[in-house]
Amino acid sequence: SPTSLLVRRSAEYAQLLGLVEIQRLREGAGPQGDVLARTYYGRFAQVAVNLLVLATVLPCFLLRAPRPLLAQSAKTAAIAVPGILGSIAIMTVELPGLPPALSSFLPAALLLPIAAARLAWLRS
Repeated sequence: SPTSLLVRRSAEYAQLLGLVEIQRLREGAGPQGDVLARTYYGRFAQVAVNLLVLATVLPCFLLRAPRPLLAQSAKTAAIAVPGILGSIAIMTVELPGLPPALSSFLPAALLLPIAAARLAWLRS
């Protein structure tokens, strides 16, 4: 059908589509629905991951005494870069047995206790 052809063609560049377009394509997607759902929920999950990584690295700069900024920036990069790249890798991989919404928010669920612990252990 014309709708399935449109879905198949649009699923290749789903990252470039808007949320309304992705939602509209998901309705008649069929087998491509999981890819589109992962893209749809991945947009919201990426915002949550970015905020949680920010909360994780914020204690590197909130210190009682002044310290060299270069060392703190290197420590921040060592935490943030693998966190963001790992979350992108987990979000894009299809995990068997998990719905697309849950697999998209899995990195945020893993980062939530880490960010909470880092902020709780912050000395003020």
